[in-house]
Amino acid sequence: MLYLGLYTRKRGLTPFILVVLPLGFSVLATLLWQAVSTDYGFYFSGLYLILGLFTFFGDTRDDPDEDMIQIEHDFQSDDI
Repeated sequence: MLYLGLYTRKRGLTPFILVVLPLGFSVLATLLWQAVSTDYGFYFSGLYLILGLFTFFGDTRDDPDEDMIQIEHDFQSDDI
């Protein structure tokens, strides 16, 4: 989930996928396949969701728009 959150932010994908995957895990592994206990399935999917959102909304120092020149009030020349 950490890598998926970072990948989602870098590629500009919708963060909706960070909600769908933990929900899918909890439904499939807990309710349908009964592979894990109910508490484990739902708590682990909550942890998945939190980790994915941390990396999605986390450190943005490496984003390409960080180095762009900020323009306020359009381009204006001091000569005019």
